[in-house]
Amino acid sequence: LQASAFYRRAGGADHLLVCGDWRFVLNNDFMPPLRGVLRRVMAATMEAPLAVFHRMPWCRKNCFKTGGVFIPLPFVDNPHVHRLLAQGHGWNRTTRLFFNGGVRNHFYAVRNFLPKLTNLTGAVLHFSSLNLTIGAPAPPPGFRNLWKWSAEQCARSQFCLCPAGDTPTTSRIYFAVSCQCVPVLISDDVAQQLGFRRFLNWTTFSVGISANAFVKDPAGVMAKALADAGPRLPLLQRNLRAVAPYLSITDPQSKVADTLLR
Repeated sequence: LQASAFYRRAGGADHLLVCGDWRFVLNNDFMPPLRGVLRRVMAATMEAPLAVFHRMPWCRKNCFKTGGVFIPLPFVDNPHVHRLLAQGHGWNRTTRLFFNGGVRNHFYAVRNFLPKLTNLTGAVLHFSSLNLTIGAPAPPPGFRNLWKWSAEQCARSQFCLCPAGDTPTTSRIYFAVSCQCVPVLISDDVAQQLGFRRFLNWTTFSVGISANAFVKDPAGVMAKALADAGPRLPLLQRNLRAVAPYLSITDPQSKVADTLLR
């Protein structure tokens, strides 16, 4: 790439570097040239679950020194989502809050407090690391069955819990958007990392909760946030349907590529 005439034309400053799997950075043969490229390109995409490397000292020190920015495009849609919505599953949302995932995380302690929500009224919670399901029958064994179960639960839920994971912007945010389930973001530093925040006002279709407040009283803070958002739910849902094409690559009317190039 660095040897190409197109790259040399502007030193990479007019290039977009797109990659679906960044695990190759763990290969020492790739690290030096990758650092050289990332210091020059104006944007790069990465999958958020695999973007932990951007926290590593070598990348914090060497990447994006010339004003470049990485844009997480972390999500390949659950294959069941659009089928369920097309069948009308998203119109009867009887579950108040949905979450599926682990409760322990090395980077963000907020995950450790999620089991405090088990008595929350109207919630369906599946803690995979504890093998515990609250509010609904447990998903059948197997990853494919879990994907289908998650899509079904998310499509009948009003709010989807999206706590920070390996990064503040986890794939759950985009999963919730694709399911038209209002994301509930628990993080103190997520605002600067949300997708296309220059064009999209996330406060109009999501609910934000301070992580510092949440860990002090998980159940109380969550119950209050949902109660406060309740009267705005129809508006949040309408806004969410309007922005979904900008955040979902496989949405039938997807505008992700066009918005990225803006």
